[in-house]
Amino acid sequence: MMNLETLQLFSAAGMLFFTIFLMSKPRLPAVLRHFSIASLFLALFLTAGALLHGSWQGIVIAIWTVIFKVILVPLLIMQITRRTHASLQVKFFTRPAMTYFLIALVLVVSAFVIKAFPIHLVGEQSTVLFVALSMILLGLVFLVARHDVFSQIIGFLILENGITTFGSIAISDIPLWIELGIAFTTIAGAILMATIGREIQLVYSTGDTDSLRELTE
Repeated sequence: MMNLETLQLFSAAGMLFFTIFLMSKPRLPAVLRHFSIASLFLALFLTAGALLHGSWQGIVIAIWTVIFKVILVPLLIMQITRRTHASLQVKFFTRPAMTYFLIALVLVVSAFVIKAFPIHLVGEQSTVLFVALSMILLGLVFLVARHDVFSQIIGFLILENGITTFGSIAISDIPLWIELGIAFTTIAGAILMATIGREIQLVYSTGDTDSLRELTE
């Protein structure tokens, strides 16, 4: 039977795997689907950590994650794309081969940084911190590599997933109101960006950020 430590490592690995998998997806529905699965693994990770340490705060954040990141934000983005008839085919700044190279580079850099970490880490902590740092860097790569507004939102949330993972293992006993405040700010920002993306799509008939750079008053 899987113990809680193993469940944490399994869920962290699943979160990283599905995040890597969505990096090369050329269609928005596939990106959102894999992001939802990755966020579901994050919720599982937080739940296992809460049960392991006897803290109910992690369960609250896990429920918040499921409601907003697994369900609400992906559904909102898909609803906006359908109503505005936006293209579901997203564009890349980088070629697929370069995207894979950047993913591999992120994993190598993350492993090197964790290995050189000045504080002694046990095996499980180092693995989770590797996942967290990789998620943060992958979120930044996703923000840079994609053209469309909605992928920018997903990149922002991937980065936040990494920060949440890092905070859960590196900083203990964070007050619940602070965690919820950070989570609320992030989700509110994502919903606001999605709403702005809808208006951009309606007014300019494009969500391509490369095209929007040419707009002037």
